[in-house]
Amino acid sequence: MNDLDLSILNFLSTRDNWENYGKVVDKGLCNKLSWQLVQDINEYYTSKPTVSSIVPEDFSVWMNLIRHPDKKSDDLEMYNAVIKNAVEREPVSDEFLSTLKEAKIKSELAHLADDLSAGRVNMDEYFNSVSHLQPSANSVDDYDVNVTLIDIADRVTKKEGLYWRLEDLNRSVGPINKGDFIVIGKRPETGGTSFLCSESTFMFEQMDQDVLLINNEEDPSKLVTRMMTTALDVDYRTLIANPTKYHKDYLDWLDERSIRIKHKSDASITDIRRWLESGDYGLLGVNVLMKLAVPGKLEDHDKLQYIGENLRALATSHCPIMGIQQADPTADGVKYIHQDKLYKSKTALQGEADVLLMIGLDYNEPEDRRYFHVAKNKLPPAACTMPNMKHAMVEVGFDGPTGRFYSTLFKGAHSWTKK
Repeated sequence: MNDLDLSILNFLSTRDNWENYGKVVDKGLCNKLSWQLVQDINEYYTSKPTVSSIVPEDFSVWMNLIRHPDKKSDDLEMYNAVIKNAVEREPVSDEFLSTLKEAKIKSELAHLADDLSAGRVNMDEYFNSVSHLQPSANSVDDYDVNVTLIDIADRVTKKEGLYWRLEDLNRSVGPINKGDFIVIGKRPETGGTSFLCSESTFMFEQMDQDVLLINNEEDPSKLVTRMMTTALDVDYRTLIANPTKYHKDYLDWLDERSIRIKHKSDASITDIRRWLESGDYGLLGVNVLMKLAVPGKLEDHDKLQYIGENLRALATSHCPIMGIQQADPTADGVKYIHQDKLYKSKTALQGEADVLLMIGLDYNEPEDRRYFHVAKNKLPPAACTMPNMKHAMVEVGFDGPTGRFYSTLFKGAHSWTKK
């Protein structure tokens, strides 16, 4: 049980906090045990309308006799110990409260996005609704949240966030921001690493911070050269034929900043957290998710659940995160891969991801073609997004020698231009 989970339970232990924020604490913020306890707290307050806060001893009796009478005594003992520990903690920090406020904001925006997707409002009406939300004078919490919501609306209309090199994704997903966790599913030899490098280098040009890439799979020299080809738009043979020139060109392109590559075959969440805290990063990429080390001996699905939960928490506290996960063998040669084809993940990564991109390949089509399926998209609409492309299935081009992906649908168009 980590600090975030205990802080959530501590915060929800009072009815006022539960009524204001209970509905926006979702599964993505919790591990398996704390999520169960969040649901228990919801049921407890719903069934006891006069109770103002959780008293561990009373809550324990209710859990044992009413909520979980069939649970094993060891499980109940653990549940009760966690609740007692959480309730007796110091009050949550301002940083944690900001995390919950951000979750509440995303929830409100998601409802507006649903209205847009369902055709209940058009794009102009959507932006008008968000931009004209006025702060409430009756509640400090509501005032803070609504002011922040207006700030987010301003950010959306001003085109803030990190845009994709692949314009199809700008029209479907829109720019990504701190708090967003993107999972990329693909089969081997499809171009997943190239896609990560292509998008990372493009996003790097839009930020003032560094980029951090975690590599636990292939030879790091391959990742370095792929990063250079996608950044400079030069093919591998040309790069190797004149290393002195292109090394200088790459340093000039970096402009005294860094794309740091950490190569560690047994990299863990603890390693990633330490690396993020040691620098100033605007984007994290992980190649690949399944190979991250986890504590204990978890089954594959539970391992991916642990990885997804923790990376999503890191995205909230640090920067947007993109991670690659292999698709299972049944996705081989499939154009538009569905989300249930993620290898060893029944619902784990699918549930944690804000965006799930599946990259397909058809052996009967030209070698320079790839097929993107935006299988999941929880991000609110942006100025550049198109409602009919929220879950897009699009054919795109792939330039193997440079590693760059390009749109065949939006030729010559791009939502972002360098300042």
